[in-house]
Amino acid sequence: MMQPGNVHLVAYADNPLALLAQHLLDDYSEQLPDLSQAVILLAEPHAEKQLRQQLQQQAQLRGYPALLLPRTTNLRDWVKSQFSRYAQGSRHFCGQHQRELILFNALREHRHLPGSGSPWHLTDDLLHLFDQLTANLQTLPDDYSLFEKNIAEAYGLSVDAFPALGQEARLVYTLWQAWHEQLNAEKLVDNETACLLGMAEDLKHNQQFLYIAGYHQFSLSEQQWLQQLLQQNRCRLYLHGQTDSQLDEDAYHPDMPVKQLLERFCVDCKNKPQDGYNRFLNQVYAHETAALSERVKNFPAAEANTIKDRLQLLYCQGQEQQAHAVELQVRRWLIAGKKNIGIVTENRRLARRVRALLERAGVPLQDYAGWALSTTRAAAVLERWLECVEEDFTHTALLDLLKSPFVFVSLDSQQVKQASFRLENDIIRHENIARNIQKYKSHIQRRAEKLQWSSETSPLLHHMLDTLDEAARLLRPLLKGKHSAEKFIQCLAQSLNKIGMQDAFAADAAGIRILEMFDTLLHSSQQAGTAFYWHDFRTWLGRSLEKFVFIPEQENSPVSLMGLGQSRLQCFDALIIASAEKDHLPGKTSQTPFFNNAVRSQLDLATTHSQLCERFHHFRRLLEAADEVLITASHEEEGEAVPLSPWLEIIQHFYQLAFNKELYNETLQQLMQHPDTYVVLADNSLPTETSQPLDAILPLEQVPKQYSASSYQKLLDCPYQFFASYGLSLSSSEEVQEALSKSDYGERVHRCLQAFHSNVEGLPGPFTQACSHSNREAAIQLLTQISEQVFAFDIEDNFEHRGWLYQWMKLVPAYIDWQIAHGSRWKFDQAEQHDELEWQDEIILKGRLDRIDKNPDGLEIIDYKTGSFAKKETVLDGEAVQLPFYALLAEVAAKGDVVKSGYLKLDREVKTGTTVEGDELDTLKDLNAKRLLTTVAQMRGQSALPAWGDSQTCQYCEMDRLCRRQAWPATTTRLNK
Repeated sequence: MMQPGNVHLVAYADNPLALLAQHLLDDYSEQLPDLSQAVILLAEPHAEKQLRQQLQQQAQLRGYPALLLPRTTNLRDWVKSQFSRYAQGSRHFCGQHQRELILFNALREHRHLPGSGSPWHLTDDLLHLFDQLTANLQTLPDDYSLFEKNIAEAYGLSVDAFPALGQEARLVYTLWQAWHEQLNAEKLVDNETACLLGMAEDLKHNQQFLYIAGYHQFSLSEQQWLQQLLQQNRCRLYLHGQTDSQLDEDAYHPDMPVKQLLERFCVDCKNKPQDGYNRFLNQVYAHETAALSERVKNFPAAEANTIKDRLQLLYCQGQEQQAHAVELQVRRWLIAGKKNIGIVTENRRLARRVRALLERAGVPLQDYAGWALSTTRAAAVLERWLECVEEDFTHTALLDLLKSPFVFVSLDSQQVKQASFRLENDIIRHENIARNIQKYKSHIQRRAEKLQWSSETSPLLHHMLDTLDEAARLLRPLLKGKHSAEKFIQCLAQSLNKIGMQDAFAADAAGIRILEMFDTLLHSSQQAGTAFYWHDFRTWLGRSLEKFVFIPEQENSPVSLMGLGQSRLQCFDALIIASAEKDHLPGKTSQTPFFNNAVRSQLDLATTHSQLCERFHHFRRLLEAADEVLITASHEEEGEAVPLSPWLEIIQHFYQLAFNKELYNETLQQLMQHPDTYVVLADNSLPTETSQPLDAILPLEQVPKQYSASSYQKLLDCPYQFFASYGLSLSSSEEVQEALSKSDYGERVHRCLQAFHSNVEGLPGPFTQACSHSNREAAIQLLTQISEQVFAFDIEDNFEHRGWLYQWMKLVPAYIDWQIAHGSRWKFDQAEQHDELEWQDEIILKGRLDRIDKNPDGLEIIDYKTGSFAKKETVLDGEAVQLPFYALLAEVAAKGDVVKSGYLKLDREVKTGTTVEGDELDTLKDLNAKRLLTTVAQMRGQSALPAWGDSQTCQYCEMDRLCRRQAWPATTTRLNK
C-alpha cells in the first residue's frame, strides 16, 4: 500500500535524494524493478543524475541490478501538463516571447503612462510583477479608485497624499487590464494562469502520487495546492534545511524560508541530532541570542581542528589569482581521488576563467549554470552581420565577419582566408577605405593587377562581396519605417542563409540554440502580430540573446560548476564556494520600479528581504554539502580593497574568537606562489624571461639593404627597435582611419602643393607664372580650387573632414605670400620625387623629396611639415638625420649640388623652419653617410643591436613588449650611443 504523503525535513548535512530514493523503493516495493509509474518533481533538472545513482545503489542492495526509472520533471511543467491535458480546450498557451510582444503593444498604446522611455525597459518588470500577482492569487478590483486606495494604505498614506505615487499605480492598473483584455480577446492563457488552471485540474482529475524535492519557496497558489495534496495523502515533500522556532517573522536568517513553509503547512518537524560542525555554524549565524563573545565560549579547543578539517578560507589578490587557486585545489582533490567535486559561484566572469584554466589542465567540466546565448561566438558573428548592414559594411565588422568560420562555409576555407587577407591589407588598409562595398570593389581590379594576385583571388573576392551585398538588400528596406516582427525574423533568416551562416549554425551547438530562438521568435511574432521599427527589433533580438541560455554539451566529469540556485539537492565529496565577495554574496537583489517592500509584502510578492534570505539559505546549506569546503574570495583588486561577504567575515571572526586561530588554507596559499603549480602549454624552445636590456644580432641574410631617412633615424634612436621593425619585419600594420589623422592631413596638403607647382593628373594646375603681388589672387584662387578637389573624396566619406579642409584653406593666402617672398631667390624645380638608388657597399637609399627648388648656387630641398620637426641643435648634433639624408639622396640621384635643406612649417602658420646650408650641410651630409656605412658594416659583421632605453624614444615605441623595458632594473640606462 502507498504510504500517506507527508513533509520530510532533511538536515543540511544529509542527502534528501538518498531519503527520497529509499521512500520510493519502499513505496513501490511490490512493483520493483518497475518504477515507471512514479512521478518525481525536482527543482533542478541536473539533480536527476544523482537521484538515479541513489536509486541504483539502493536497488542493488535490495537485489535489483537494474530499474525502470520513474518519470522526472519539475513542478511547473507538471501542472502545465495537467492544464494541457484537461483544461486547454479552445484556449491556447501564450509563450514568454508572445507575452512580451503583447505587453509591448499595450505599452505603446498607452505611451503617456511610461513617459518618453522605451517600452522594452518596462516589459520585463511588468511581466514579472503580473506573474507574481497571478501566482499569489491577487486580482485587481474593477474600480481603479479602490485599487489606488489599497496601494495608498499599503504605503501608509492617505489617498489625498498619494498623487506623487499615483502614476505608478495607474500604470500597473491600466496595463494589467489591457494585458488581460488582449489575452481574453485572443483566447490565450499566460504561463501563470496555465499553472493555476493546471493545479485545479490536477486536484479534480488526478490521483497520481508525487514526490517533490529541492523547493524552498512556493507561491500562495502552489502552497494551497500542496496543502490539499498533503491532506489527500498524494505527495511527499522533502525540505532541505532546518528550522528555529525562536526566529522572528522579519529575521534575516538562512533558516527563514524553511521555517515559513513549515508554519504555513502547519507541520512541526524536528532535525536530527547536531554534530560539532553543525553546532558551530548554528552559533555563527544565531539570530538575536547571546552576544558573540558569550557564544564563542561554548566551544572546546579540541573542536578547532575538526572544524578546520571541514571548512577553510582563502583570500586572494585579484580575480586571476583566485581562479588559479580554484583550479589548483580542484587538481589536488582529483589527485587525492575525489569523485564528485563542486564549484559554486555567482561570479560568471570568474567561472569562465576557471573553466579555461581547467580545460588547459585537461580537466573537463560539467557546467550546469550555462551562459547567456549572447556571449557565444555564434551570437557575436550574428551581431557583426547586423552591424555590417547598419553601418554600410564598416571595415571592422566586415573583417570580423569574413574571419568567422560561420560564413561562406560552402567555399574553400583557405581561399576565403586568402581573399580576406588581400581585402584587409591591399584594399582596406593600403587604400584606407573604411566602409561601403562598392568602394571596396572599385579598387580590387587595379590592386590585383599591380600586386599580381592569384587568378582565383579577385573573382572570389568579388563573389563574396556581391553575396554579402545581395544578402544585405534583404534587410536594408527594414532599416526605415515600421514592419512586422515576423518580417524582421524572416528576412534575417533569409540573409543568413545567403551567406551560409544558417548552415554553419546548424552544425554548431550554440548556433543550433540561435536557430531555436529564431523559431520561437517567429512563432511568437506570428501569434502577436506586432510591428515595430528597426531599433525596437534590435532591442528585442538582443534581449532574447540575453535570455536564452546556452549550456555546453555536458561531459562525464567529476567536476561540476554551478550557481547558488543550481546547487539545490547537490551533495559533494569536496566543494569550493568561489568569489565570496559582497558584490556576489549576497550580491545585488533584483530591483523593481513597482512598489516598495511594504506594499509587496501586503500583496504577498517577493521582497528584498525574502530574496536575501533565499540566497542566505543556499549558502548555509552548501556549508554542510561536503566533507571538505573551501571558500575563496578576492580581498583586493588592482591594489584596491574589496569588501568581503558578511556571511564569510562572521565565520572567520567567530572562529578567531573561539579558538584564537585562523581558518586559512595555508598549504594552498603557499602552493599558489610556486611557479610549478601553473599549467603552461609551451615547449622548451621559448625564451626565458629576462630583466636585463636585450642585445640582438641580425642574421646576415636579414640585414636590410634599403635605408630611408625614417629607418636610419630608428637605427640611431634604438638599434633594438630597428632590429624588430626592419630586421624582423614586425612593424604593426597601419590602422584604417575613418577620420583623417594629422599625417593624413599632411598627405593631402602635399598633394595640393604638388598640383599647384607641377602637373598632377586629374587635378587643376599648375600655376604657370611666378607668384607675385600682381597675380596673388589668381594663385590663391587656383590653390583653393585644387584643395577643394583634393579633399572632396574625404568630405564625401566623412562630413567632419570639412574641418581639415577649413584649417588648410586658412593657410592658403599665407602660403602664397611665402611663395612670393621665397620665389624672389629660388625657382621651383621638382615635387614629390621618389627615389630608390644603389649607393655604396650594395646599400640602397630610398625616400621622397617633397620639393626641390634651384638657383644659380645650387639646389634647395624643402620638406613640408604639418606637425613637429627637429630643432637645429639636434640636427647639428647628428641626432636628427632627415635633412642631411635628403641632401645625400639628392646627390646620389645626381640632381645637382644641394646647398640648402630645410623644413617649411604648414601648421597654424606658414614659415621657414629648421634649415642647414653651405659648409654646415656638407659636413653633416658626409658625417651621416660615413656613420651609416660604418653601422651597416657592423651589422653585417654580426655586432649586437642593443636596446638603449631612451625614455623619449621608448615613449612612442611599438616594440616595448619585446624588449620588456618595464622589467629592467630601475637603475639600468644605456644611453651610450
